[in-house]
Amino acid sequence: MKPLNKADNTNFNFQQLSIGTDSSNVTTQRISQECAKLNPIVNKIKETFKKQDYSSDYASVVLSYNNDCLNESKKLSNKLNDATTLVLIGIGGSNLGTMAVLEGKFGLLKNIESKKKLVLFADTVDQNKLIEIARIIETKLKAKEKVIFNGISKSGSTTETIANLMFFLEKFRNYVSKNPEYVVITTDKSSPLEKLALNRKYSILNIPKKVGGRYSVFSNVGLFPLLWAEVDCSQLLKGARKAVEICTNNYGLNNPAVKLASIYHLQNRMGKKILDEFIFDTSLEALGKWHRQLMAESIGKQFSASGNVKLNAGMTPTVSIGSTDLHSIGQLYFGGPKDKLFAIISVKQKEKIILKKDNEIEEIVPNVSNKSIVQLMDAILNGTKNAMKESHIPFVTIELQELNEENLGFLMQLQMIQIIMLGHLMNVNPFDQPAVELYKNQTKTILQKK
Repeated sequence: MKPLNKADNTNFNFQQLSIGTDSSNVTTQRISQECAKLNPIVNKIKETFKKQDYSSDYASVVLSYNNDCLNESKKLSNKLNDATTLVLIGIGGSNLGTMAVLEGKFGLLKNIESKKKLVLFADTVDQNKLIEIARIIETKLKAKEKVIFNGISKSGSTTETIANLMFFLEKFRNYVSKNPEYVVITTDKSSPLEKLALNRKYSILNIPKKVGGRYSVFSNVGLFPLLWAEVDCSQLLKGARKAVEICTNNYGLNNPAVKLASIYHLQNRMGKKILDEFIFDTSLEALGKWHRQLMAESIGKQFSASGNVKLNAGMTPTVSIGSTDLHSIGQLYFGGPKDKLFAIISVKQKEKIILKKDNEIEEIVPNVSNKSIVQLMDAILNGTKNAMKESHIPFVTIELQELNEENLGFLMQLQMIQIIMLGHLMNVNPFDQPAVELYKNQTKTILQKK
């Protein structure tokens, strides 16, 4: 596809991050026309957060303004602060947001460890993984350390979560019976899991009814484990509030969530069926996976929002890591089908590693000696952008000024609002996930027969 004339060249620069859209291959006029369709949705979201309306489908934007969840999670995390390990037992929206913030804050460690605090994720019924986590917990308990088991399920009946929770409660039943408050159940009020927790005197945290799992990171779902792991959640929520304010006080091209959603929708209609978040900072890989679920579950719908029209709508979200994946699937991106739109995400880095002069190595790879690793990555990043421009591949850019809680909160809230906007442009309900129930129901049917 050849780039369109007069491609949009208006960019956003906030304290938290900058967004570039001048390589989106869509004209300002077309984006503006698309943006205008979303004015009523901007007003609805604005009304929701001003009224602190938890009965609205848009209730997730209220979370960063309401201190109830923050205070509840803070009180419980302080009470259980003597624990050295937390096992987060959840899947999808119950764990991906927490993992994204932890990895963004502490770096790319599958088990985040900060000041001797360890978070382990039991997010699938993988026997080998469960055995490995159990082995670590046994070591901790033998050393007389406290362990928190945080079971998270909005419905209170997620098969994988309940199965994993059963395993740990049975495996460590002696410890649990003496320390029931160290089992923390995060779920909807009056769910089957809450009833179990009440009977067994486990600690309980609730999720606002209208806040879906993939939008729940700023509720007790994310706040409790993040606070316990010593993440500054006040700054996380501060960033989220800034995103809400920017995205509800501006319209059209001046609203970053509206503009990005409009570009994504226009490109989707022009044949871009895949959105790849190309992330040039490994600490944000989990953020990409969180966004993958957010987009897939929100806009991948068989029917229209009214339920009357069969659409099979969607845009397949993928995640790539720079520069690693330039050497694995870069050939496909540059030489394969032109069915992809890219969101290139990076973080401004301070120079810490300088490659010293080495004449022999300089003969192998010229112009590397006396360069910093930051300079090398910047060259690869800009080389990727230039190659995409040369190949007429559309992309937008998102650059965080610094990797901290406020900026993570800002970006995650911005992306949640953006996905809501995209759902409305695609004429689907961005809050439900009816097709997910298909595999859940089939799983339960199979288990009944065994």
